Amino acid sequence: TCDYILAALSRREDKFWLNCTRMDMEEEDVVAVTGSQPHGRHHGAASQTMHLFHLAVSLGNVLSNGSSPLVPRVLPQLFEEYEYYCSNAAIQLVKYATSRSVDCHLPELNRDTDVLSEPKPPGLLRFANEIMFQWLEVSTPVPFELSFGRVATALITLVSQACFSFLEESAWVDPNIFELILRVDSKIRLHVLDPITKRLTSRSLCHVDSAFQEFTSAGSF
Repeated sequence: TCDYILAALSRREDKFWLNCTRMDMEEEDVVAVTGSQPHGRHHGAASQTMHLFHLAVSLGNVLSNGSSPLVPRVLPQLFEEYEYYCSNAAIQLVKYATSRSVDCHLPELNRDTDVLSEPKPPGLLRFANEIMFQWLEVSTPVPFELSFGRVATALITLVSQACFSFLEESAWVDPNIFELILRVDSKIRLHVLDPITKRLTSRSLCHVDSAFQEFTSAGSF
């Protein structure tokens, strides 16, 4: 799936989405968003693009700083925080009520980076009545327009790297880690692959509809 999406976003002449539309996401779906807005305040395409951008930045940091056995331990927590970040106010209130209070305001000091320790279930942490993100980076400034195509390409590339790290023996030899990998796989499909494929399919259908309208208006039908 990742290879298929990357091929469709590569703008190659012989690559088409759903075998009917050649995508040109560099020129389309460019949204002007900034990182200064609180999470949950963007709307529509801008919201989705911003969310995926922050997920890509966070995943890149995990892959650059963590070893292969650490990646499947970290990603469940990352997606737990990402789900909170993308939720509406009502869902965030429910998730806040189930969060765990900590006595440290620095999320990096709460990170469990010991690859030999027992994997901990993912869960939100709060300090002084505020949710603290351990792995999700949402404070990265974005003083430029974001292209959905570029963000999706970068995120899918990082997801592919994460999946390759799962193939190393050190990552799956532990049964507990194998269960984490299965959980991460479902999260990747839910929060990365499904939204991107739906966006590309929607864009593809718009292209097909536009081409059909031009065809019929020209009297060729």
